[in-house]
Amino acid sequence: MKRISAFICSLLVVSLFAFSVQAAGKSAKKAKVQQSDTIPLYNGFSVGLDLLSPFNSLFGNGYIGSELSVDYDLKHRYFPVVELGGGHYEGEKDGLSFRMNGGFGRIGVNRNIFANNQAKFFGYLGARYGFASEQYDYLGVKTTDGYWNTTNTSNLLNQSAQTHWTELLAGVRVQIYKKVSLGWIIRYHFRLSQTSSKAGKPYYVPGYGKNESTGVLMNYSLYYTF
Repeated sequence: MKRISAFICSLLVVSLFAFSVQAAGKSAKKAKVQQSDTIPLYNGFSVGLDLLSPFNSLFGNGYIGSELSVDYDLKHRYFPVVELGGGHYEGEKDGLSFRMNGGFGRIGVNRNIFANNQAKFFGYLGARYGFASEQYDYLGVKTTDGYWNTTNTSNLLNQSAQTHWTELLAGVRVQIYKKVSLGWIIRYHFRLSQTSSKAGKPYYVPGYGKNESTGVLMNYSLYYTF
């Protein structure tokens, strides 16, 4: 009889504990939903300036440029964004000198995975569509005349190309002072299509990097929120 009573008491305790945990979970979920509902849809916008683009050449990249971004805060969770930039590149490929001037744009959205009311810290995933247009030159192109057995050197000037791509990215943004914040972005991009001159494809694409089917870029930006 004592064993039966003990079993019944244990069963009641376990049931009460399970009910309490379930109720607490529902309350927390409800509170989170209510908290989310109190956040306005629109919470301002931020303008960002990439700090790496102007100094890439110091790291042997050969590219000097600038990049600005504007993103809109929707409930501290979704951030539609537009990014614009351009630059100049000089480098070598297969013994040829290459130089380029061009501009680019990207459009997409970031999804904050650590949403909070203050929005002082963002850890996010995102996606972009990108487009670039450029003018480029290949210098020192050598051709051999088989009949005269001579080698001629020429320059392929004013070539043009347009490139389309998509990106998947991850980033972090941290408030450092009032409306000022800093952030890192790591981008993994996939080239979709490219049109270029018959003389040859560009070696470097603004906003994309080396003209390969996939690649990785990084941004380190300073933001101001309005």
